[in-house]
Amino acid sequence: APVLLVADIDRGGSLAALVGTLELLEPEERDLVKGLIINKFRGDISLFTPAVDFLEQKTGKPVLGVIPYIEHLGIDEEDSVSLDDKPRVPQTGDVQIAVIQTPKISNFTDFDSLAEEPDASLYYVRTVEELGHPDVIILPGSKNTTEDLRWLRASGLADCLSLQVKRGTPVIGICGGYQMLGQSIYDPHHTESDFSEVAGLGLLPVTTTFADWKQTYQVQALCRPFSFMGETLQAGRLGGYEIHMGQTDVAPGAVEPFVVCQRSGRDCSLTVGTAREDGLVFGTYIHGLFDNDPFRRDMINILRRHKGLAPLPVQRNYRAEKERSYDRLAAVTAQHLDMDAILRIMRDSGL
Repeated sequence: APVLLVADIDRGGSLAALVGTLELLEPEERDLVKGLIINKFRGDISLFTPAVDFLEQKTGKPVLGVIPYIEHLGIDEEDSVSLDDKPRVPQTGDVQIAVIQTPKISNFTDFDSLAEEPDASLYYVRTVEELGHPDVIILPGSKNTTEDLRWLRASGLADCLSLQVKRGTPVIGICGGYQMLGQSIYDPHHTESDFSEVAGLGLLPVTTTFADWKQTYQVQALCRPFSFMGETLQAGRLGGYEIHMGQTDVAPGAVEPFVVCQRSGRDCSLTVGTAREDGLVFGTYIHGLFDNDPFRRDMINILRRHKGLAPLPVQRNYRAEKERSYDRLAAVTAQHLDMDAILRIMRDSGL
């Protein structure tokens, strides 16, 4: 496949990075690089012309564009290194939401929509001391569920989560977090670790068995009304995606509120989540769950009423805001890149 090499000039050293990277490549690898792109440029772009000329002369590769720095872009972060800038303690907000930041955390953008709510304060915790007294705790997805589960025990957070539930604080698990909330995780093919079985947190009546292939789907799902903190949480139709290893089996008679009715355009009827009857714990495989405005607001309003606060109406269309942000990025990118050259590279490569 043809390669476009992109440098983030906002970090500094981009010219040296481009030249140095090409110098370090093997000749057959270097031949695959069809062009260079400068990203996040600030200031007068005309002043950068000598640098563009230098790059093209030094590398023999065309510079296909210089993309300006876009303020307040509003798109998802790509790398968990950005979690270092997230709040560690609750900020202003009526409802405090704690996300457990496990070492192998993944899909942390699942919670950006919660952080954007004006009455919510979302923060990330790595220790029992940081947890404080949240109104709800979220256990996120993981790139290695068994290792993160072992970390929860070693850090004391596993016992802390069980104690929090006994005290009436709800816990929600997403994907790997959902798997951790169950009774056991089996790994017969050792896809994640050398352990064939790891005990779960025991907060949901489910067991998970890892397979040697990953399920990846865009999904449409139905959320049946279910108990959350003594009230009925009901949201109807949901959109999101699945990306997980293995199959989770639910004990007979358990509450199963989340049912996928369409996977990547194909109709189906599959349970992808479980809830406890006491309304204190639920989990699901659906990423992007909180991006669904009615579900997010209904859940927050139940937490508000539990604290004696009046509920608030749905205040935003989060998915529409995201689409506008990505459309803005696409428009700026297309304006500052040589799209004809890029399309020609794709066409010449048979893509």
